[in-house]
Amino acid sequence: AKDISKKIKSVKHDKQRKGQFIGGKPVYGYKMHPTEKNRIVIDEDAAPNVRRIFQMALTGMSCRQIAVQLNEEALPTPATYAGLTTGKHGMYSGKWSSEAVSNMLQNETYIGNMVQGRSVKISYKSKKCLKQAPWDWIVVEGTHEPLIDPETFHKVGLLIQSRRHT
Repeated sequence: AKDISKKIKSVKHDKQRKGQFIGGKPVYGYKMHPTEKNRIVIDEDAAPNVRRIFQMALTGMSCRQIAVQLNEEALPTPATYAGLTTGKHGMYSGKWSSEAVSNMLQNETYIGNMVQGRSVKISYKSKKCLKQAPWDWIVVEGTHEPLIDPETFHKVGLLIQSRRHT
């Protein structure tokens, strides 16, 4: 089992370095390519929502304000849209959160870069994962069609950085 685990891990790392998508579900706004395996394409149903969220952020709205507005409009969350069962139960189940919006606004996948390797499994024996530092992520540029132009993405990133409090 240990040898097979190492072989599978090395194949997955090779695919990540080549810019192929090896995750379960693509990020909100993308879907799996209908014929090509390990490739993502723009989901035309969710793409306008992603572009709108970036535009709202550019106008100076905070992540919290964007989340509140999306909840008022009853826009399905990325997990609900993907058909995943949410871990939260109760009042906030199926609601947009400022963290979800913030993660979306900082995700390089939207500018055409494939970002993988954010977490690593400790061992083939356990299910625990360790989060990796951003400099250890595997980022391959230009692997798929971007939803957001890089200039807009960087402007939004600067706005988010300027609002951070230490």
